[in-house]
Amino acid sequence: MTEKLNRAAFTQGVDRELARAARAGTEVALVWIDLDRFKSINDHFGHEAGDMVLRTCANRIASAVRQTDLVGRIGGDEFGVLLTNGPTEGELDVILERLVAVLAEPIAIRDAEVSVGASLGIALYPRDESTADGLLRAADAAMYEVKRNGGNDFAYFSVKMNEAAELRHTMRRLVEQGMTNGEFEVFYQPIVHTNGGQVWGVESLIRWRRNKEIVPAAEFITFCQESGQIRALGLLTLGLLRSDIAALRDAGHSALHVSVNFSAEQLADSHLASILAQWSATDGLERVVIEIVESVFLPSNADGLATVQELSALGAGISIDDYGSGYSNIRLVKELSPDFVKLDRTFLGPDSEMERVTVLDVDRALIRSAIEMAHAIGAEVVAEGIEDAATMQAVTDLGADYIQGYHIARPMPLADLLLWLDGRTTAG
Repeated sequence: MTEKLNRAAFTQGVDRELARAARAGTEVALVWIDLDRFKSINDHFGHEAGDMVLRTCANRIASAVRQTDLVGRIGGDEFGVLLTNGPTEGELDVILERLVAVLAEPIAIRDAEVSVGASLGIALYPRDESTADGLLRAADAAMYEVKRNGGNDFAYFSVKMNEAAELRHTMRRLVEQGMTNGEFEVFYQPIVHTNGGQVWGVESLIRWRRNKEIVPAAEFITFCQESGQIRALGLLTLGLLRSDIAALRDAGHSALHVSVNFSAEQLADSHLASILAQWSATDGLERVVIEIVESVFLPSNADGLATVQELSALGAGISIDDYGSGYSNIRLVKELSPDFVKLDRTFLGPDSEMERVTVLDVDRALIRSAIEMAHAIGAEVVAEGIEDAATMQAVTDLGADYIQGYHIARPMPLADLLLWLDGRTTAG
């Protein structure tokens, strides 16, 4: 499509140039280029426009380097450049700055102009690595550092970057193995009515059981988002969840609501919408609650918001998670007409048990206002992070409809949840 070398051919070309450089005693530089905003452009304008953007960027890269240099497409929106004939550091900087500049220039798509931009990582032979694979890994590590710092720039490889890259590589492999080996499972945290304590539902939370130990979600969820594995993890979670919901129904708990967290990125994935649409055609979505974060309301997440509205039309409940954490627009929230809002736990003050009651006294008016606003748009309120009786009583007095937290129950696997539910009343 881009008429550039594929990864295999590019790597072979790098091997040949490294052998030539070894005989001549010269240096070569390998540049890993990752387009910064290609995915959003591809999602918004479609694959045909995305292909055109890739061709344009490939041609711009070729025009910015010398005829003796190698250019290859080494991934979906990633390119490699091997700068041969031992460029000096000054010459190299000029070429890199030119690459950053040409890739930041606008590209016309239909009636719009888009700016892609790129992150560039550079590794040098023989200073950094002595093999083609080693140079690719080192340049990738440098590129990732640029991406992490906002993109649209270049950086040279350092040993510290390599250590971080090795950790990411190891983590990626472990996550892949974990998904293949069935190490991921869904835990559930009960949500109960403030009036009477009847069980209303559960929040589903993906957990990773590796070497018989539970890996904290904070250690792998963010990584999966950064590595692009969040899509596969989300689809895996849906498969596990559907099986568990069937088990809950078979055990007589069909009235339970089950809430599922999705990021804006996951909601923009068409596979997610199609899978849940299949649920609607068979098991139904009337007891499934889609939890979304307030960032879904940002203009850049229009596709995700459209998916939310589609799932709502199919019967799923909609809940705004971490309500009040900064992004929500009251007009947009009203237009979405969520069934539930989950108060951000910061409303409850610091985690210190000694301070919590005092903070609640100070923030009581703010909490009541948030609850009344949610009720005004027809939503019910879930107060999460309830860790003691005093906090539970406070949010109950202020009008919350449901409560969730360690004071009620900790997240637990399905088998433990079924035991916990025995003898408890479930609200219909």
